[in-house]
Amino acid sequence: MTTGGRSVWQAQLVPRLLALWLGMQLVIGYGVAPLLFARLGNPGLAGALAGELFRIVMLTGVPVLLGAWWVMRDVPRWKRHLLLATSVAVAAQVVALQPAMAHLKSLGPDYRDGFLIAHGASQLLYAGISLMVLTVLFAPRRRR
Repeated sequence: MTTGGRSVWQAQLVPRLLALWLGMQLVIGYGVAPLLFARLGNPGLAGALAGELFRIVMLTGVPVLLGAWWVMRDVPRWKRHLLLATSVAVAAQVVALQPAMAHLKSLGPDYRDGFLIAHGASQLLYAGISLMVLTVLFAPRRRR
């Protein structure tokens, strides 16, 4: 059985996978990472653990977002464009910002300002990714 060229399982599964990935991103970014820094007492260890969790979230996001873009063909065009933009933002996190932050951190305290700038950009992008996926999932089908 198909719906708009997709099987019913795709129509139901893809938005759920997207919501599951978003939930994972929100929990790690806004729950687990702050908790690590608050409770571990070792900022270096907390940052290393948080960085690894962020890397996992972003790496799992690439196939989920591109898969959603590929399968969700019956959604408005602007939502598909937003999914593609989100995929690019996630790829930028994985390919550029996360490695840059790791490199700047490894250079020591002399590069703290550079690390903080990259970290701020990463935080803004992370929030933007969250908002874009929320919009894809919960915005009405029609623009008004």
